[in-house]
Amino acid sequence: MNNQNQNISFTAGDMIELGKYLAMAGISSNSNPGMGVAIAWDCRLKNISPIDYDKMYDTIVGKVCPTPDYMLSLLQGAGGKYNIIEESAKRCEIDFFYKEQQYKSIVTFEDCVKSKFALDKNGKIKSNYEKMPKQMLYARATGHGCRRVCPELLFGMYTKVEMSDSMPDSMPEDEQKNIFSELKIENSTSLDYNICPIGPRAGRKWSDFSIEDLKQACNVPAIQALDKRYIETIVGLINQK
Repeated sequence: MNNQNQNISFTAGDMIELGKYLAMAGISSNSNPGMGVAIAWDCRLKNISPIDYDKMYDTIVGKVCPTPDYMLSLLQGAGGKYNIIEESAKRCEIDFFYKEQQYKSIVTFEDCVKSKFALDKNGKIKSNYEKMPKQMLYARATGHGCRRVCPELLFGMYTKVEMSDSMPDSMPEDEQKNIFSELKIENSTSLDYNICPIGPRAGRKWSDFSIEDLKQACNVPAIQALDKRYIETIVGLINQK
């Protein structure tokens, strides 16, 4: 938003309507209308456009996560510096400098395996660590280093990679039984066939679901009534697992 837009008034109804469209657009990887409203208000308070917000933040299960590049831009904007020593599929090392603080952040693939961040519930390497190990290590090293030297700039916020690694692979069995119950077609807000469009886990990638959940999703009438490419995507993932 520019200075000419600062005097424009927005009602709560305007923000709710805008939030729906931001969710449909997938701003910051979000497809939940409720989170879309929160993003709309945050854009208003920060006086930035949704496009700029999308460059700065990701979302996961209702949590806002700054991107690694945005974290580094905050550091530099406050007068700090960083130096990437190594960035590979096996190891990431970054030196951080801020005021009187200096910190060396080192994250290795081996450490992520030992800590089980890189493993699924079956003890296998997660697909994101298998396909993008360099990016995963970079995100973890960046988040850890920035929080160490400039916590006042981040308020304890974590990158999407760190947040997703701290979450269980699947919900408890008693919750799994009902994740798709009593759902209606109008609950759907996602236009991405790789993302669950309905239910309490709407907005999460199908690839994060267990085989049992994927098979259950195929039999849900509300999902079957949507574009057939949802079912095709789910079946394809079941065959890959």
